[in-house]
Amino acid sequence: MKSTRVTRLRDFQRRTTDVEEGSEVAEFLGTQYLAVQPFADETALLEKISWSADRCIRVDAYWRVLGDVVFVEMVSAANDKHRVAGTYVRSSEGLNLVFVMASATITRTMFEHELGAIMRDDVLEKLLESADALGPFLVPLAQAVQPSPKVG
Repeated sequence: MKSTRVTRLRDFQRRTTDVEEGSEVAEFLGTQYLAVQPFADETALLEKISWSADRCIRVDAYWRVLGDVVFVEMVSAANDKHRVAGTYVRSSEGLNLVFVMASATITRTMFEHELGAIMRDDVLEKLLESADALGPFLVPLAQAVQPSPKVG
């Protein structure tokens, strides 16, 4: 069944209502996200769940932004043997962003930096508008967001 924007928003609301202990809905630049795994720089949470920071090699999150919900994956390049560091996109039940980072662990600071970067210059808005055309296979961000041809 194809996920619709309304369904994704309803699912996000349900997830944020039923937040597990240790999780939180984070506010970021007028948006919200719910991370599924902990970040390497969340020392109090890591101590509480008896994790070392070096276990934080990937973070998945649901990101409510621009009237939709985007699934975000951020993974250490050392743990993704199929892709080089960079930003990738696809459409899978909505827009899916994949950030492969040249870092051993994933921090909240790094995560929010990448979210902020993709919000600039209407890149995210263009991706959301064309998400259905992306298809299910990951493509580099630069390939997915082609500049509009100049009419001259």
